[in-house]
Amino acid sequence: MKVSCSILCKISILSFQLLGCGNGNSANTVLSIFPDGSGNPVSFQIHGNRAVMVGTLDETTPSLVADMIAANPQVDTIILKAVPGTVNSAVSMNAGRLVRSNGLNTLVPSDGAIASGGTDFFLAGVDRVVEAGGLVGVHSWTTEGLDGKTIHGSDLSRDDPLHLPFKAYYREMGIPEEFYWFSINVGPTSAIYFMNDEELQTYNVEFISSSKVNQENHQTTKTAGD
Repeated sequence: MKVSCSILCKISILSFQLLGCGNGNSANTVLSIFPDGSGNPVSFQIHGNRAVMVGTLDETTPSLVADMIAANPQVDTIILKAVPGTVNSAVSMNAGRLVRSNGLNTLVPSDGAIASGGTDFFLAGVDRVVEAGGLVGVHSWTTEGLDGKTIHGSDLSRDDPLHLPFKAYYREMGIPEEFYWFSINVGPTSAIYFMNDEELQTYNVEFISSSKVNQENHQTTKTAGD
């Protein structure tokens, strides 16, 4: 079997079940989480230093991200409003690497939701924030084997080479390998599991750099002393 980063994460948004949710949000249907239009290719709206992202990652996304960064050097944060996934895992990884190499932060707003490849893209942020109410979903990937049968990542042994592109990407982003095993085993491929607050912290999904914390503490101290 050929080892490739282009493992297909087959997404059928309307058929996903909800297995859990974090950050105090509760949703009864997938439609209420991923609104109309989120199945379309990714688009950005620029608001000052923030780029609001909506849509599904596809083969055009890496170049779109590169063009957005080049045309808007003031942007330092990507707001993931509704990003349900990707048509191909290589797409989300390549787009994510552009985010990291350009030092951008990522944020899921209180009314935002991401899943699957959208979560992988979010993990590329230097600083990563999930506001209360924001949803971060994970599930196992699938691909088609040489015999035409569907392969589920959660069914493979841990030493299978098909895991390597994912493990390498998470390592680049400073995400512990345990997150990968958690994400593909927490629920079936046909369902999305939304992480709770403790899990977001445990697996380093949310992250604020020490330099930013020190800067904010300095600003707070300065304000209090004025």
